[in-house]
Amino acid sequence: MYQEFFKFSDRPFRVPPRVDSYVPLEPIEGPRTSLVRAVERSQGPGLLIGPTGCGKSLLCHLLADHFRKTHQLVFLESSQLCTRRALLQHILFELDQPCMETSEGALRLSLRRLLRDTGDDPNGVVVIVDEADRLSIPLLEELRVLTNYVAKGRSRVQLVLAGSSRLEEQFSEPRMDCFNQRLGCRCYLRSLKRDETVQYIQAHMERVGGETSELFSPEALISLYELTDGVPRLINQLCDHALLLAAEQQCSCLEAEQMEIAWADLQQLPVPVRLESSESTTAGDVVEFGELDDSSFTALPAETGEDCATVQFGVLDDEPGMEESRTETGETESPASLETEPATTGEPRLPGTPGEDGQDVVEEPVNWMPPAFPDAAAREDQETGSPLPADDRDMIVIRNGQHLSVHDEAEETGKPHLRLYRELFDRLRQPE
Repeated sequence: MYQEFFKFSDRPFRVPPRVDSYVPLEPIEGPRTSLVRAVERSQGPGLLIGPTGCGKSLLCHLLADHFRKTHQLVFLESSQLCTRRALLQHILFELDQPCMETSEGALRLSLRRLLRDTGDDPNGVVVIVDEADRLSIPLLEELRVLTNYVAKGRSRVQLVLAGSSRLEEQFSEPRMDCFNQRLGCRCYLRSLKRDETVQYIQAHMERVGGETSELFSPEALISLYELTDGVPRLINQLCDHALLLAAEQQCSCLEAEQMEIAWADLQQLPVPVRLESSESTTAGDVVEFGELDDSSFTALPAETGEDCATVQFGVLDDEPGMEESRTETGETESPASLETEPATTGEPRLPGTPGEDGQDVVEEPVNWMPPAFPDAAAREDQETGSPLPADDRDMIVIRNGQHLSVHDEAEETGKPHLRLYRELFDRLRQPE
């Protein structure tokens, strides 16, 4: 171990909570004082809320050590309790009472008989529950009922509950109003600040006979605070592991890089890589960046004999032969001439047809209108000479008592019903 290498009297940083290694800093000393006062004055149940690793378990051990000589103590360190019967059995076991009763009512009577006896212990019982946020609301109500036993104007049971923010959320529920009103004090823990972190390390080093300034550089202390965020449990883990690695490497002073390596080893992370300083780099490895001026670059003429090609960009025509035809004919039309000259009425020429000189001439489109063709029915009427439209040829027209025959015998050959219609009309028109 590293105690022999650094000549320590004891291991300075331990992860399990120890009362003898308590450092009375403001974040934990203030809640401890408030809870002790609430128990001594019988103000009511105390509530301790704090994040993980900030000293809740250590504070519970401090309270247990403080009241062990003056009160009967029930310290429930592990709150994995599911039923009221199990809770009552744990309390009786801590009080050295028989706890093997099978029924819940018998256990409750045994506990009540003990609380009524004030001769041996006039100050009553202090019940400290660590990780109380794991208890269900019915079990919390069972603990509240224990505080109802009163003797000589004082409650026979003083209760302290410690847990995370989940415990405070449980107390905010409407069915916990009765318990919430009886709370004597609420205390909150927090992580350490930067200066408090340095004081915390100095107190642990002085306890084992070490010197903080000789073992930790200022950069190492800054890196320690940034890596742990001031959480006491993480500080103990990181410092203990960093000292262990330093003793293996025969290093008497810790730097920021060694703190990062120890943290990466604890978290199973890749070892951090640090770049070399700019002073150690050579001139050939330095890359300088600055503004680029286009005027500083001059185009070099192409030398003969080299493989080079010149690319010219200009107007691209959709018809490659169009520019050539216009150049050969030499005829250019301005927009004004297109507006004043009338459109040609001759037959339009399709693109690509040969002109008079044998060259392919592309002419501009003209305002050409297609000829009007008569309707097929009208054209048939003109051919037959019928005064009636084609759709009404089956009608029989009578004018001045005479039939107007619009069909010749050739047409009636295929339509015998027309003759029958005429005979029928003649009979109807004859006078009786």
